[in-house]
Amino acid sequence: MKQSNTAFSSANNFLLKNKQDLWELYVEGDPLERGLAFGSLSDSLLKRQEGIFFAKINQLLPSQSKQRLLRTFLKWYNRELYLNVAEDYKTEIYGISRYSSHDFDNIASPYLRSLYLHGAHDIGHALQDLVLVGCSSFAAWGEKSEDGSLIIG
Repeated sequence: MKQSNTAFSSANNFLLKNKQDLWELYVEGDPLERGLAFGSLSDSLLKRQEGIFFAKINQLLPSQSKQRLLRTFLKWYNRELYLNVAEDYKTEIYGISRYSSHDFDNIASPYLRSLYLHGAHDIGHALQDLVLVGCSSFAAWGEKSEDGSLIIG
């Protein structure tokens, strides 16, 4: 039940925006009940977040062929992800995915997309370890460094 633009509740579960402008969520129940409550309370936020995430992918990687290549790599990389996620978490993620947008079903089904997005941060770190991406990194050389040599941080 929507109480305002910053407060939602259902039974004992709630989602609210605190004084620091951070969202706080409380859900209870078994894994499926928690996932469904999470999805129900935050579905507009989930859909917005997913839209922003995939818009950023389109911005960073505008080539459709490169996006297909990335999807193929991620499907391979995630092929056994489900084996490494506890059943309770998979059930909760399934509940959340029931409220996912269908705008991105061409990428993956709502459940698999939700599962993959939960692992996206870890995948980013794996790619960072392969020096394919960096969270907070820089490089300087030539006239931009004190002695002209390469500095990586």
